[in-house]
Amino acid sequence: MNKSGITPVANRVLIKPDPIREEEEDSLIHLPKSVVQRAEQGQSTGVLVDTGPDAFCHVVERKYAVHSNGERQLIEESVRGYLEPFAAIGDRIAFAKWSGRPFVGEDGERYLLTNDDDITGLVSDTLHLSDLDTRQGTKANEGLSHG
Repeated sequence: MNKSGITPVANRVLIKPDPIREEEEDSLIHLPKSVVQRAEQGQSTGVLVDTGPDAFCHVVERKYAVHSNGERQLIEESVRGYLEPFAAIGDRIAFAKWSGRPFVGEDGERYLLTNDDDITGLVSDTLHLSDLDTRQGTKANEGLSHG
């Protein structure tokens, strides 16, 4: 249920990005809130909260020639889009990094409003990604072979 007060229109989708995990309490380094918020904007996984009415739909584009008598003649028709929705509300998704526009909803939570085609995949609930993990060689690199 969308409690954000943000309603996507057209082909837009509303995503609740995964929060950036704060490091252990006994860590000597603490990230300022502004750094964590900036990192959350760059986070590339989250939950699909809501979709606009045209999200994941075919788009039919038509080009017409207009004759001197005012009649229109269809000269080209093309279909863009998807055969079916590839994500549903509640799905955990991956999306294009730095895409969309961040908002704080009426419920105080952080959201991202972006285009449907910024969704790049479905991810399992157990998958965790962050740039910090990658740089530190933790979870994101476990199990990868380097040979």
